Amino acid sequence: MDTPLPTPVDMVEEAKYVIREIEQHLFPAYRQEASESACVDLAASMREHKKVLKQEGMTPVSAAEALAAVSHLYFKVLKELEMHGRTLQVTSV
Repeated sequence: MDTPLPTPVDMVEEAKYVIREIEQHLFPAYRQEASESACVDLAASMREHKKVLKQEGMTPVSAAEALAAVSHLYFKVLKELEMHGRTLQVTSV
């Protein structure tokens, strides 16, 4: 059986989930390790991503791009934390 492709709404919801994960789980640790300017940049980036995700009528491509950008941000923060010797437990996928 073929698996249906995710809809733009599904991808936007997934991107919103990723942002919540950054805010709730990664950002507190990031604040302890990163410079103040890096924290300000991360917060600004998350705000911009949230604005994009609020747009109506996203196409499959624009929704996929938004999800990819947020996912990249998530892994960028994880990598930065690992460079500072911090590791976080993954509790869900």
